[in-house]
Amino acid sequence: MPLVPSWAAVTVCVLFTLLAPHRTATGLLAAVRERRGRIDEAIALLRARESADGHVCDLLADLLARHGRIDDLRARATVDPAGPAGWRLARLLEEFGDEAGAAAVYRAASELPCGGRGMALGRARLLARCGRGEEAMVVVVRACAESTDGAECCIVSTLCTLYADHGRPHEGLAFLDGLIVRQMWSDDEELLQLRLPLMVAAGQLDEAIELVRDRHPDGDRPFLVEAIAKLIAKLLAERPDLYRLFKPFKP
Repeated sequence: MPLVPSWAAVTVCVLFTLLAPHRTATGLLAAVRERRGRIDEAIALLRARESADGHVCDLLADLLARHGRIDDLRARATVDPAGPAGWRLARLLEEFGDEAGAAAVYRAASELPCGGRGMALGRARLLARCGRGEEAMVVVVRACAESTDGAECCIVSTLCTLYADHGRPHEGLAFLDGLIVRQMWSDDEELLQLRLPLMVAAGQLDEAIELVRDRHPDGDRPFLVEAIAKLIAKLLAERPDLYRLFKPFKP
């Protein structure tokens, strides 16, 4: 006989599914009110509970953004520029076509001690999407230079991508070499994955192949398969024989 789940088990599963995106009962109650069109009540509920649960701040910022409450987001971002409201405000302004306003939000937050490099990175990505790659690179280079605890992978990766996309891969390679000299990078595998696309963009195809083969002749690091697959995909149209060279790295 097939097992028939009890109503209690079904109820638990349903509640778990509903609660998962919201994490708390407060989030679930707010979501129910939002779905019923009682937006102001949902906002009021989250505002009343945010001091007791930091996650509620994220839920409130998301709710305000979904309903285009720019003034509310702006007021909250004034108090906490680098918090959830600041991020949602910048993204919402960009969606509405106010790219200058979004950049201003990122810039104001990144210039504060509490702003961190995350908001600077957000600003750089916005500039890049707007076709202002040179300005984006300046922002990311500054953010990396101001780091006091070593280079952050997300910032360095963004900068390397910008260098490659804007025809300056050699500068990207020099930047990575500088990190090594200043002992700001300790993970050789991450560095290799950052270096490979730049080498390809710089036309150093054979050097990139040999670098990977020399470092991992037996394919002993499976997570490098993704980086190598991207390399092959980029070059296979020009060099069909490359697939043979990378066979040792098949998972």
